Amino acid sequence: VSLPKELKGPLTKDRRKVLKRKYEVRYEDNKTRHSNVNIKRTLSKVIDVFMEFRKNKVKTQSLSETTVKGDEKKLRYFKTFIFDKLGDVSIEDIDSKVLDDYTDYCRDILKVNPTTIHNYHKSVQPLIKFCLIKGWIGKNPYEKVDIPKPIQRSKDDIPNKDESKIIKTYL
Repeated sequence: VSLPKELKGPLTKDRRKVLKRKYEVRYEDNKTRHSNVNIKRTLSKVIDVFMEFRKNKVKTQSLSETTVKGDEKKLRYFKTFIFDKLGDVSIEDIDSKVLDDYTDYCRDILKVNPTTIHNYHKSVQPLIKFCLIKGWIGKNPYEKVDIPKPIQRSKDDIPNKDESKIIKTYL
C-alpha cells in the first residue's frame, strides 16, 4: 500500500495541522454520511454534533477543555435565544437577521457589555463554520453581521494592589 502523494516527504508542523484537520473533517463527513440515522439538522442536533466534535478535539489536544466548556456555556445562551424566538429551527434558518437579533438580545435582555457580546458571537462562529464545512448551510450569515468590538481597556483601568485592597473593604 503506497501513501497518497500529499503524505510523502517531510511534514512541517503547519502541514501536519492542515492534513489532520482535512482528515478529521473527512472522517466526520463519512461517519455522518454512512450512518443509518438520517439526522434532521435542527439547531439542537447540530449543536450536539458540534460539541461532540469539539470534545474529540480535546482528546486529540487540539483544543483545551476550558475552551470547550466556555463555548458550551455560551452556546446555551444562543440556543435559549433561538428556542424562545423561533423554536428548534433548521440550522439553515439562522441568517444575519437572526444573528443581529441575538446581539440585541444580549445587550437588551442579558444586559451584557460589548466585550461579552463579542465573546458570545465568537463561540457561535465556529458552529457556523462547522456547518459550512459540512455543507449543511450554503453561506456564512456572519458576513453581514456587525459584531460589537470589545471594549479596549488601558492599564489605568486596572486597579493596582492598593486600589484592590480599598475595593475589597467595600465588598
